[in-house]
Amino acid sequence: MCLRASHGLIALLRIRCTLNYFLYRGVWVIFLFSAALMVITLVHFLLGIVAERAVCEPLQDPENSQLLTLVDKVIRLDKFFDSEEEINVSSIIRFVKSSP
Repeated sequence: MCLRASHGLIALLRIRCTLNYFLYRGVWVIFLFSAALMVITLVHFLLGIVAERAVCEPLQDPENSQLLTLVDKVIRLDKFFDSEEEINVSSIIRFVKSSP
């Protein structure tokens, strides 16, 4: 009878150890997935900031945009159209923005 009681105790301890093992592994999996989600969220925030600065702000205020000034210096559209008047990206955006 004592042999059976000790055998049941050992089985109970094994079950508890196994459950503790799975509990700890589950906690580690949650930490790893949450860290991965935090990194993905950070990347999305950074891409959103860059896109907002590069696209939205120049379209809202093309006269005071440093990015459009740089693009106008690099890309000369008047050479492509063989025009006498100045054609650049910021003038096209200003024209589209001023038209009804």
